[in-house]
Amino acid sequence: MQCIDAVEGVLKSTISGMAQRYADGEVDDLEYARIVRTAVDCAVKFLEENKEIGTRPELLEKVLFDWAKSAWRRIHAEKSVDDPVLPKNLAPFQDEGHEEYLFDHLYRRGLYPE
Repeated sequence: MQCIDAVEGVLKSTISGMAQRYADGEVDDLEYARIVRTAVDCAVKFLEENKEIGTRPELLEKVLFDWAKSAWRRIHAEKSVDDPVLPKNLAPFQDEGHEEYLFDHLYRRGLYPE
């Protein structure tokens, strides 16, 4: 196993753990996005400071972002099915563009859109 595989594996495991906390209702959308962003930023900084690992930090950043977003979307869709506030005739992710925007906004800006 190469160092980068270990770094990626630890971060994916960390993100999966946070996703489970999100699924269990221990953290909300914003907390999940902020914690994941912190973990990803720290991994990127580590790679930038340890160039001998020999990988481009932006590649790991994209992989981890996509991993976190995919987990969030899956859990968010499951939660939406059980949400008593949403009309039952609306399928999860009917407005997929909004879901994409929401996670990206939470992750990049660290706050809910207005």
